[in-house]
Amino acid sequence: MKVTVKDRQSLFDVAIQVLGSAEGVFALSERNGLSITDRLTDGQELEYDLGDIVDSRTAELVAARGICPATEIPSTDERALLLRVRSIHAPNILPPPPLVRPGIITTIGTMYDSGVTTQQPKAMGVAAEPEENVLNDVLNEAKKAAASNEPPPNKSGQAVTSIFSNEFNDSFA
Repeated sequence: MKVTVKDRQSLFDVAIQVLGSAEGVFALSERNGLSITDRLTDGQELEYDLGDIVDSRTAELVAARGICPATEIPSTDERALLLRVRSIHAPNILPPPPLVRPGIITTIGTMYDSGVTTQQPKAMGVAAEPEENVLNDVLNEAKKAAASNEPPPNKSGQAVTSIFSNEFNDSFA
C-alpha cells in the first residue's frame, strides 16, 4: 500500500495517519529506507504493509474523520513563533530567586577545612567585612549542642541529628 505525503508532514505524522501510532515510524522508515528524522517532501510516496499497522482502530478513526497530522515546522517559522511568544510573555517572567544566602561566596576551602568565606554586600557605602569559616562555625555550634543534649541551633531551618553512637561515624556520615 502507498500513502502520499502532504505539506509539513513528518514520518511520525504519516505513521499516526496510516499505522495508527507513532510506534509505526520504525516500520515506515525501514520499509522506505529513511531515517526517522528525515524531512519529507510534499507529494512523496511512502510504502507500508497491512502488517505494519500498530493500532487499526486509531488508523480507521483518523481516516474516517479526514485527519491529516502535519506537525513539521520550518526553522524560520519556528524562530518567528519563539520571538512572538517571548515578546508576549517576557514582561510576566520573574527573575529566579537567589540560590544562596545574601552573602557572596568569595573562596572555597580544601577537603580538610571548609574555608568558606562570604562577603556581605555593601550597604549605604559601608565596606563589607568577610565572614570566615561560615560552615565550620555552624557545624561546631551544632556539635556543641548535640554533646550537651540541647536542641540544635535553628538558624536556617535545618537540624543536625546524631545517627551513630560514636563521634567518628557522626563526623563522616
